[in-house]
Amino acid sequence: MKIKEQTIKALDDLSEADLMLVNEWIYQLRTSRYSLSPQEGYKITYEQLHAATQKCKTSLSNEIQRQREDRL
Repeated sequence: MKIKEQTIKALDDLSEADLMLVNEWIYQLRTSRYSLSPQEGYKITYEQLHAATQKCKTSLSNEIQRQREDRL
């Protein structure tokens, strides 16, 4: 459950605009599980993703590695 707790904590620091993006991503994740071609369902552009992740203090690859280590 560590990843869930970290995610909830990170959500507390986001702006309303960023929370709206996260909410859209969650919606798209849920709906893509049931579609035949999930890649067609994503409507977030690279620019939107980049804007949402600008506040990150580390690189995305470093963050993924850190989260994987936390789960081990």
